[in-house]
Amino acid sequence: YLLWYIIENKQDWSKKMITVRTKIDEASQKILTKKIRVGSLISMIIGIVGLLTYIILSINFENLNLDFLLFFSVPFTIGLVLLITIHKNIAKTASYQWINEYIFEKNAIHVSTIKNEDVIGTHKLYYKDIYKVKEYDDYLFIFINKANAYILKKSNTTELELNKIKELINLK
Repeated sequence: YLLWYIIENKQDWSKKMITVRTKIDEASQKILTKKIRVGSLISMIIGIVGLLTYIILSINFENLNLDFLLFFSVPFTIGLVLLITIHKNIAKTASYQWINEYIFEKNAIHVSTIKNEDVIGTHKLYYKDIYKVKEYDDYLFIFINKANAYILKKSNTTELELNKIKELINLK
């Protein structure tokens, strides 16, 4: 009887849905925008080095060409504007206090964006349509295209659920 009970009550993961909720927070947004923030910083550094070089050269030489000054002010300005914009967008997104609820089924993920317990948007993402998946220490980023990703906080799942999610999205 005990063996029959164990077999009858065994969880069948192929039919079970996994539900995970993840708050869209600043930490995940910073990871997601890391490359563009680093690029912006490099642009600013190149601009600063050029501007400092121009100042040093202008002390030693008269009649320096202003094109040199303009050439290096452009990357500095672009880098600065991008950094300010990115940081404002990160703070703004975090202030919305959105939560994404993911329901992982056999063929697709049902995503609901929730604010104040009200569903404000939904999306059904088939596993075959996933652009790419990136795994970090605390997060899984499920990209729907080159620029947009759903963020799943790994600590909001059990190890068994996380392994099943990775299997479903073909993350090896």
